[in-house]
Amino acid sequence: MLIEMHCHTAEHSACSSVPAVELLRRVLARRIVIRTITNMKKWKSAERAETIMAAVADHQFNAGRFRVPLPIGIDAEQMTLIEQGVRGKPVACVVEAERALLQYERCQS
Repeated sequence: MLIEMHCHTAEHSACSSVPAVELLRRVLARRIVIRTITNMKKWKSAERAETIMAAVADHQFNAGRFRVPLPIGIDAEQMTLIEQGVRGKPVACVVEAERALLQYERCQS
């Protein structure tokens, strides 16, 4: 799949206040995930999940150890979601690792 990014910058468009160099810095600092869904049932579920992630991120879960990807855009017509890529492990993996560590520490006591 080829994705083309179209942006307006302050140097060339009155509708933007962001200089090209700053825009490039912002884009490179983010990992961006683009997901296109082909099944309507899965689309409704993904669209709902995106709404929930936005609400969770608004409550300070967009940074730190436990965080969710920030929704960047939704194209309902193309059934495409654009979100921030989050480095690290899913919360379920982290929680499972914490449980295993606690169990190990109990056995050592």
